[in-house]
Amino acid sequence: FGRVSPTTAAHVRQELDGRVDRILDGGECRVGVESTILSLAGERPVLLRPGAIPRSALEAVIGEAVATVQNGTLIRASGTLESHYAPDARLELWPPEALEARIATLIGSGAKVAALVIGAAAENRYPPRVRVVSLPEDAAEYAQRLYATLRALDAAGYDVLLAQAPPEEEAWHAVRDRLRRASHPSPLSHPLEKLSV
Repeated sequence: FGRVSPTTAAHVRQELDGRVDRILDGGECRVGVESTILSLAGERPVLLRPGAIPRSALEAVIGEAVATVQNGTLIRASGTLESHYAPDARLELWPPEALEARIATLIGSGAKVAALVIGAAAENRYPPRVRVVSLPEDAAEYAQRLYATLRALDAAGYDVLLAQAPPEEEAWHAVRDRLRRASHPSPLSHPLEKLSV
């Protein structure tokens, strides 16, 4: 709960080893992020959690506009807390134009930093002390790789993960939601709060 979701049998084993008798391995998750959750309990449909099925596809099937759950509304679905899907490392979400300056600040503080960027073209812009992970420019492919990438960077012992904010386009809605929640300060004690930069 609250952590990076598992997308492979190996991830499940990391979380539940010794607490379950069997783990069935069906391969990597094809979608990567959790399902779309739509509420039809009220007067109008409400999107509780974005996933692989975009709002426009839901609206095309339902034949009416789909509202978005408002901040402060009673949580009615899994994965909708403000802080969720969080890696052990502190994750920060930055617009592309601010990423370089934030990297420089963190490197100056001695933090072990990794940057998640969209597309390979951005890789050469950053100092060699930063591990740059290029994720796909396609939203669905990015979503499929996101959690495995966060888990791998945690395993490598990074202090801070800087994620380039994805585009505002509908295709990126689920990815933006997961990154925003993963970067939200957790009410739980975080091992890296000592980094105050």
